[in-house]
Amino acid sequence: MDIEEKPSCPKSHHAVTGLYFYDNQVLDIAASLRPSARGELEITDVNRTYLQRRTLRVELLGRGIAWLDAGTHESLLQAAMFIEAIESRQG
Repeated sequence: MDIEEKPSCPKSHHAVTGLYFYDNQVLDIAASLRPSARGELEITDVNRTYLQRRTLRVELLGRGIAWLDAGTHESLLQAAMFIEAIESRQG
């Protein structure tokens, strides 16, 4: 089992959505990271370390859950419009 950063051919239909809760070990893990090929420290490497230590806990989100990317101005606006539509129709 592994976690891949933005795979071109994903091995499954699961995705890490970006909601993380860490213990204090994350400080040492983050301090030991090296930049990726993109020149960035990757949160995937932190999660992979927890996976290798067998201390990663994952929750699969079921039906009725929507994951909304809000990493750009455009995607934040799209997420806000989606939420507004749901709230106005369902209360």
